[in-house]
Amino acid sequence: MTFIRTGLMGCDLTPWRYPTDELVSAERKAGMKRGRFSEEQIIGILKEAESGVKVAELSRRHGISDATLYNWRSRYGGLEVSEVRRMRQLEEENRRLKAIVADQALDIRALKDVLAKNGYGPR
Repeated sequence: MTFIRTGLMGCDLTPWRYPTDELVSAERKAGMKRGRFSEEQIIGILKEAESGVKVAELSRRHGISDATLYNWRSRYGGLEVSEVRRMRQLEEENRRLKAIVADQALDIRALKDVLAKNGYGPR
């Protein structure tokens, strides 16, 4: 987004860009946004649910929706904190590797297009 600064007399000065890079959080730059609950807190809440506390009570106490609790249960149910941390690390590594594969596939496609344009492609 480009803005034009004007002087006292209304004449246009040089265009400048709003510093959007400074507004982007470090979490967004790194990829996925982190939730407001840590692994320990999620596992603790799930253990409370396993001990017999009602879902509605837990949801109200911790300020989450019932759906969030059920999603956590389906995703993290029966795991320990160290296992959840390892799972998040593996998911992040998987995301990075998928991006690398996509970049390589794009490079290969571009090279094939160049070769075909120059007459070296498949006949």
